[in-house]
Amino acid sequence: MRTRLVRAGVSGMIANPTITTATGRVYRGDLTFPEQRVILEYQGDVHRPVHRFRADMTRQLDLQADGWTVVYLGPGDLDDHQLVRRVRAILALHTAPPPSPPS
Repeated sequence: MRTRLVRAGVSGMIANPTITTATGRVYRGDLTFPEQRVILEYQGDVHRPVHRFRADMTRQLDLQADGWTVVYLGPGDLDDHQLVRRVRAILALHTAPPPSPPS
């Protein structure tokens, strides 16, 4: 996923950074865009067991409470020719507009 996004010119991502939330919990994001506070998470089969799914839901809520947007992607998304367009659209939603010049 990272390689595909980089080849398409998507920049600003960091792979697997540590994120500490206000609760003190420490997480790692698969692909994180710190400026936009967006995390792309690849959800493979390891996330299917109930205990893991519940932990992922708690993690998502904790990160969202700190202003992060967590976007889950799965195996089918990697083959989707619209992946880059969708990621760019999500990032655009979370990009602050430039400040207005003083009047």
